[in-house]
Parts: sequence; C-alpha cells; structure tokens
Amino acid sequence: MIMGITDRQAQIVEMLQQKDFLNVEELAEYFQVTTQTIHRDLNALCDRGIVRHRHGGAERHASVGNDSYTWRQSGADGAK
Repeated sequence: MIMGITDRQAQIVEMLQQKDFLNVEELAEYFQVTTQTIHRDLNALCDRGIVRHRHGGAERHASVGNDSYTWRQSGADGAK
C-alpha cells in the first residue's frame, strides 16, 4: 500500500492496474459515494503523481518513457 492514501484511493490505484481509464460516475456507484468524493480522491492521487485526472475520470500515470509522442509533444507546446 502507498503511504498516505486512503483504502478507497488504494483500491482505485489497484483498479487502474487492470483498466486504463476509470469513470468518475462508475467509481462513485461502485464505492457508494458521491462524485465529489471521487473527484477529491482523484485529485489527491494526481497531486502525488499516481494518476492523471482526465475529463470524466482518471487514467494510470505512465512514466515519460511510456508516453506517446503526441502526448509528450502536446505537453511541451508551452516550452517552445
């Protein structure tokens, strides 16, 4: 278990090992909590660099070496 995260957040991380993307609505239903609670969980995991928050859900945070060229290129637009 990752230090400093809740049991629910740890379960979300485990679920992301099986699926590339998790939907906020589905997570809220699965855990029987509000979507706001899931958003807070995802934000906490994003702040730790564990997941990436995407519109409507979250995805695994891949290392830079695993990111697609398009993804890396779009992230560097502001640096040029």
